[in-house]
Amino acid sequence: MLNKNMDIRSHLAARFLRKCGIDISIAVSQDTILLADGFQNEYKQVILNILNNSKDAITSRKETDDMMRGLIEIKIGNNAKRDKVIVSMLDNGGGIPDNVMEKIFEPYFTTKGETGTGIGLYMSKTIIETNMGGSLTIRNVNGGAEFMISMPVSKL
Repeated sequence: MLNKNMDIRSHLAARFLRKCGIDISIAVSQDTILLADGFQNEYKQVILNILNNSKDAITSRKETDDMMRGLIEIKIGNNAKRDKVIVSMLDNGGGIPDNVMEKIFEPYFTTKGETGTGIGLYMSKTIIETNMGGSLTIRNVNGGAEFMISMPVSKL
């Protein structure tokens, strides 16, 4: 699934996030099986959508705390049975309010007012769960939101 073009795009995304005052770290567990079946371009759109939402949350939080340094941590590994590829994306953007958490993946639900369409996370969940047989979940952790994508390891 990894290729030279993805490497270039990941560098561009990291540079853009740094320009917004956000550090990004990526950690891959040793001996991780990275190959999963699915649609590469759709998967990239899911990752970019989650990163963009994290960026928006962090920059919004920074408006009230200009000393804050944004952080997005991406961890990639397998579950204990090594039959799933797990990508965790954790930010320090303040998390999701409890009254919003249950609606976050609903179509047309947005917390961004006029600037949001409410379609991004709905489509992300549809792509991962319906089109690719995985799961996409979210929870609040340590002052931020953690999105977790779990995909079956390819049988190749």
